[in-house]
Amino acid sequence: MEKSIILMEIITQKVIPFISTVTVVPEKQITKIIEIEEGQNLTTLNKTISTIAEEYNIEPEKIFIGADKGYDDSFLLSVYFDTIVSKTKNEIENEMKSIIERKSYRIIYDNMIKNGFKRVGFNSKLLKNFNDTNVYEMIKNNELNKLVSYYSFWFDN
Repeated sequence: MEKSIILMEIITQKVIPFISTVTVVPEKQITKIIEIEEGQNLTTLNKTISTIAEEYNIEPEKIFIGADKGYDDSFLLSVYFDTIVSKTKNEIENEMKSIIERKSYRIIYDNMIKNGFKRVGFNSKLLKNFNDTNVYEMIKNNELNKLVSYYSFWFDN
């Protein structure tokens, strides 16, 4: 069978159904750092830790205190803890694009190899026509022929 026909079948029968299952977790864990005001003693520091624990709804045992020497030889005290925050719309979309790009390639690669094709190198200048888009956008915009052209560079028999 012709390469473009096989690619179109793989895209329509395997890649597109996969995409409907892709989800991105809308939260991420970050380490929050809060600098402690200079001159705090242990009593006020414990109150500060209690306040932070309450404010961020975390256990005080999960809060760590760190010390660092500042650029001017001052002594900086900071409180560190992990917290969950929402991802931005842009972060979610970029993660979705990345997952779809990687997994789509893997699905196509595995199926092309099964069909007797080999992964080949090609002149990257051929990708110039695809500078304004990505796999996620091509699928979202139903540009399947463009997607077939994109992946056809990567394989030969």
